[in-house]
Amino acid sequence: MNKLYKSTLKHKVTGTLIFSCMLLPLVYISCHKSDPEPVPVVKTLDGSLSLQNKTELLYKATMSNVNSAVLKVNRDGVLIFSEDISDVAASGPDFQMTYKYSDNPKITKGKYEFILTSNDFSSDKLEKKSVTEIPNYLPTANTAVLDLNKLNFMEAFETTLSIPKSIFIDDNPEDNPVSATNVISDDGKTTSTLKTTETGYDLNVKAVSGSIGPYQLKLNFGSATGGLEKSILSGTIGKDTRIVINPLVYTDDLNAPYNSKTTRTDRDAIILEELLQNPGNTIPYSSTYYSCNNYEYQLFMDSKKTKDKIRAPPGFGDPWLYNNSSATDILTIYANGGTWANVGTVEVPILMVTLHDKTHSPPDNPFGHGMNASVTGRDMSTGSLLTNFANYSFIEPQSDAILQPGEDNLRKDLDEVTVVYPRIVEDPINGNDFDYVTLVKFRLDNGVPTLTYENKDSKYNIIKQ
Repeated sequence: MNKLYKSTLKHKVTGTLIFSCMLLPLVYISCHKSDPEPVPVVKTLDGSLSLQNKTELLYKATMSNVNSAVLKVNRDGVLIFSEDISDVAASGPDFQMTYKYSDNPKITKGKYEFILTSNDFSSDKLEKKSVTEIPNYLPTANTAVLDLNKLNFMEAFETTLSIPKSIFIDDNPEDNPVSATNVISDDGKTTSTLKTTETGYDLNVKAVSGSIGPYQLKLNFGSATGGLEKSILSGTIGKDTRIVINPLVYTDDLNAPYNSKTTRTDRDAIILEELLQNPGNTIPYSSTYYSCNNYEYQLFMDSKKTKDKIRAPPGFGDPWLYNNSSATDILTIYANGGTWANVGTVEVPILMVTLHDKTHSPPDNPFGHGMNASVTGRDMSTGSLLTNFANYSFIEPQSDAILQPGEDNLRKDLDEVTVVYPRIVEDPINGNDFDYVTLVKFRLDNGVPTLTYENKDSKYNIIKQ
């Protein structure tokens, strides 16, 4: 290769390299890195709704990149309130709240929608709906705290069970207080009433005549809005083993005219009519053979329909009353202390009355007298027909007269007026016997009575009204 060619080639190569080197910085200067794609802002909104403690609503909301939102609360499709919620929490839910009746009376039973909506008017507005329900709970009654032994009673009695208001409760607070509505007999064995008191109710229960054994009552309570419920109350009606004492009616014949009379005037008229037809007062008085006690017993026996053997009290036969004699002649009546001749002819409930006085009588001669009576009045102002002295028609069997205090032997001043119910105790083997049940005692001061005794012996069922 000649020098000229080499020189020329050298210059070409050198020139190319120089040119290329000159171009490199230009290319480097004109190139730069591209900016990264912007990261999109993600907005989230979430909410949860749960029921706790039966009637409380627990709501939680979490928001991201949402500055604020509106919470609307619907119950049964109707808006009841709304509130604004802000995205403020660093961790955990941004909003948590328990809604309950004690804080907001609008939180009652029903179906709930909690609708959380972002405050964003752009097209990417967010919304979250949460639902739950507060049920309508039925009311309950805690009958275990009641004294249910009170519901066990004897057939002729009645009983009262106190029921406090506090035993009734409804889990829906808006349905409290719960009220009892009525009581119904499930088996027809009882009649009952429910009386409202300051602290609750008094349940009074009576047995239907002839009903004994277990019985049930249905205690209804609640309301139309809160729901109606019932509790079954059980008790037992025991057979009444007490001795029945009924001085108000003629028990030997319930169809007797006396029992059908509705006024005291008519009952007194029947007594006087019966006495007029009865010859008991025609027996001559004898302090030795036939005194006031004989007249008193005779009128009582003439009101009974039995002629069975009855053991005689002292002075009225031995051993049987009147020696079972029906004689009508005076001497035989004297000898026997009375007669069976007119038994059952006076269809009137006859009582015996004993009068005593020492205070207003000579010290060596206290006053004493026997007579009869019937309860013809119906004044209950003292709480019982038997404890009202004015209800008695006092009968003097020696004169067939109805007396008032101050007349004849019914003096205005007496230490003691004792009213006795005599009855015949049946004993077909050994012979019947007398039983004397004292009903009441009074004191008379210038004709004004004071009750000094009332028979409350539990072995007797004394009819007083």
